[in-house]
Amino acid sequence: MCIRDRIEPALAALAKAPGRVLHAASGDGWLVRRIVDSGVDAYGIDPRTPIVDAAELGVLDLRNESLPDHLRAVAAAALGGIVLSGTVEGMAGGERNELLTAVGTRLAPEGTLVIHSVDRATWEATDAPYEADLAPGRPLRPETWCRLLEEHGYAANARTGPDGTDYLITAVRGGLTPYE
Repeated sequence: MCIRDRIEPALAALAKAPGRVLHAASGDGWLVRRIVDSGVDAYGIDPRTPIVDAAELGVLDLRNESLPDHLRAVAAAALGGIVLSGTVEGMAGGERNELLTAVGTRLAPEGTLVIHSVDRATWEATDAPYEADLAPGRPLRPETWCRLLEEHGYAANARTGPDGTDYLITAVRGGLTPYE
């Protein structure tokens, strides 16, 4: 259920990103480090101050910011890629739409979006964190993500994890001019 298990397809998709890559909810920066080690310029944001503060001892560019605040501060078409892991599962429909709109304005044409999510059964399992019960939404099926992304101008592909508890979406934004 961790993107660590799906890292290779994510890194392959990001290798083609036309600019800097943002990892939202980056935690201690392990994925940012993997992306950077693969030759891609990357940085991370996470609103959880203690995690970011501890990780700042290294050389990675990690920032204590929320995703909505950060996307508002980034220039249009400034990002070559965005990785969302652990951020989309509990979003309500309106929140997801706002996120896709914000991402669409900040992602460069031909930019790459990677989404890692758990499936509904994992979300509703007895050992799921209590936040799952409190969330306004629930995880979407991979097919639904692909459909939403295609409606927003992406070519999307879904890969289900080997145990079926999670999935990875890789999507490339068409050569569209970002909209505001």
